[in-house]
Amino acid sequence: MKIKSLTKILLLILFLIPVSTFSGEWVPMNSGTTNTLYGIWGSSSMDVFAVGYGGTILHYDGVKWSVMNSGTTKYLLGVWGSAGTDVFAVGEAGTILHFDGIDWSPMESGTTLNLYDVEVNNRDSAHFKSTILRAGECDAKKSARVESCGVKS
Repeated sequence: MKIKSLTKILLLILFLIPVSTFSGEWVPMNSGTTNTLYGIWGSSSMDVFAVGYGGTILHYDGVKWSVMNSGTTKYLLGVWGSAGTDVFAVGEAGTILHFDGIDWSPMESGTTLNLYDVEVNNRDSAHFKSTILRAGECDAKKSARVESCGVKS
């Protein structure tokens, strides 16, 4: 009888832990930086990237945030990827950075305008969103395709 009661209690605890731990509520986290963050993207809850002021890039591994070396001091305004090993960050003065799972490296954008956002559908189709339209090369949503606007990966 005692073992049955203990088993029921343990099962109840096991079922309640996920509910209380992952209740869907937003909770403040310590990012480890006082810099303003402008963009966030993740491939999973254990692989999240945030970008911001002065070239700040942070990575969350499901436990803690870590600072990554971006190699730039330009503001980074947007981040997106197709996987945790294929991530783009964009920002001030046409800055584009690519993360291959190991390092961030710069890419040539062909512009000095600020890039505010990036969307990656797959490795061959990244869209960099800026403040202008480039007639004949970019669509009406102010979005530049990698292949058509001179940004080669």
